[in-house]
Amino acid sequence: MSFTLAVLSAIFAGVYMFAQKVAVERGMDSYLLTAFSAGASFVFGAIIMSATSSWGDIPTSVYGYAVFGGVLFIIFSVLRMEALKHIDATIFFPLYKVIGPAVTALIGIFVLSETITTTEGIGIVLSCIVPLLLITRAENSRQKNLTLGLILLAIGAFLASVSAAVNAYAIGDVASYALPLLVVTHLFSFFFGVALFLRKHKPSEMVQALRTLSKPFFIFFSIGMGIVQFLAFYALLLAFSDGGLSLAYAINAHYFIIPVILSIWFYGEHWNVQKILALILSLSAVALLYH
Repeated sequence: MSFTLAVLSAIFAGVYMFAQKVAVERGMDSYLLTAFSAGASFVFGAIIMSATSSWGDIPTSVYGYAVFGGVLFIIFSVLRMEALKHIDATIFFPLYKVIGPAVTALIGIFVLSETITTTEGIGIVLSCIVPLLLITRAENSRQKNLTLGLILLAIGAFLASVSAAVNAYAIGDVASYALPLLVVTHLFSFFFGVALFLRKHKPSEMVQALRTLSKPFFIFFSIGMGIVQFLAFYALLLAFSDGGLSLAYAINAHYFIIPVILSIWFYGEHWNVQKILALILSLSAVALLYH
């Protein structure tokens, strides 16, 4: 069951990530869109909880982790969109996918005291080789700002891994904690996202950005992103409760295939044999890490 949930999470996450790419291409404000999509996730989840009476007897600590997770979520979501402004999706998503499972594996080893096999150790090393195939001098001339994009990518991937570990620890093997954790996480993501938006923009810029709220496309787009994000996150949390952090996160990491292929198809991003090899190696790295 954990495998199926993780695959579903990967599919929904891939759609969500491509939606972020679309938003960047359309010049949408990353802070405002991330906040509103998180708000939509909260509303969608709250409706489900109210209909199913899922609040139950939830430990206070779960809500505490949810608040922390909400802050992390809004930060790494914004960082992803900001990074995509500087580098192509064909570079961003494979690297993001590789860094995430590698960091999660290290958290499992040194924080959760998990043991690794020789094969998994080889997988970690292989994961570190993949970025070398994607970062070349030729790519630097194609990207808007390769260095800044890679820095934002690395920080975002690290925070996403920490967030996953926190969420997995919070729910343990109790699936009923997943929905309350998700709802509270997205509620605080919304408020923190709005706060970041207000802090980021000058009054003159804020007025221009807020005008997008009157556009039907932005409203429906953010709601759609919120629902997809809810489904991806909920499936992943259920996978955590059923099969643990490492395996579920590794399977979920394959979501990157969807935005990479769609970005090449719709936006004509650069593609070559070297990047195909990097893609194959990244998949091999995950297979070795979690064989």
